[in-house]
Amino acid sequence: MVEVRKDDAGDPGQPGALIATYRYNGLNHRVQKILWDDADPQTPDSTIDYYYNAGWQVVEERVDGAVHAQSLWCLSYIDTPVLRWRDTSEVPDKELDETLYYTVDANKNVTALIDGTPESSTEGQVVERYLSECVPS
Repeated sequence: MVEVRKDDAGDPGQPGALIATYRYNGLNHRVQKILWDDADPQTPDSTIDYYYNAGWQVVEERVDGAVHAQSLWCLSYIDTPVLRWRDTSEVPDKELDETLYYTVDANKNVTALIDGTPESSTEGQVVERYLSECVPS
């Protein structure tokens, strides 16, 4: 378990307020993230649970028990995402209303995200681009 706290410059000897707690399994994969409420440090604001496939790729994220995101991974190469479904609502409504497709280059680096959300104003368009820099040795 790892705790993340605010930097409290007022008293360097005392830990600041708890921001997040991260829990890991025996293979050192993060399985849970707890975000803490600023107003009440004893009460979690939200809990995010991570679910993995046999290749240790995150296939589902649940926020307070409700599905928030699901991912589909390429079978031919490890760590190559194919698409992601996500609930974009501020208040989770358990509806995965966003679909994003990943494009990759020959080295399996993600190069862009394409909106695949039906009836979206950006459906079929690139909504995010990524550049990988090649640095000569």
